[in-house]
Amino acid sequence: MAEIVKNTVEYYMDRYEAIVKALLSYLDWFDRHAGESGADSHEEEGTMSFPVYDSTLLAFIRQVQNSGMVDRNYAYVNSRRSLHGWQDELAFIERAQLADMDDLWAILCGYVMEGMTRGSVWSDGVRHRIFYSVIRKMNDLLVMWSKEATAVR
Repeated sequence: MAEIVKNTVEYYMDRYEAIVKALLSYLDWFDRHAGESGADSHEEEGTMSFPVYDSTLLAFIRQVQNSGMVDRNYAYVNSRRSLHGWQDELAFIERAQLADMDDLWAILCGYVMEGMTRGSVWSDGVRHRIFYSVIRKMNDLLVMWSKEATAVR
């Protein structure tokens, strides 16, 4: 079997098609919960409050974590792309091209990884439509380029 050359249509299709297809099942949930936190706050008398996340959000987080593709270099992407907040991230996601797929995935992984230690990060990913936007953009790019690749053959 021939080796797939990095940064080609085949590379991105091979690397991301299966995981994006699996994550598409969460798009409707993220769309319905945009502007919300995806969690309830639980507080008992005499204790600090903590978030109780929706089971769908937790299933999504687990699926990304178990994909074997978690990118721990997400901070490098934010620095290299001068992304200083969710508004910058959404602007980048909107204009991303196929060659930006690794960076899109790194943004998603950044929210997943940081949310493991900072309770508000997963909620921010839902509220500001980061999870929704990354999955939708990656799928749109894969669909567009798979059609172009098929048309060229």
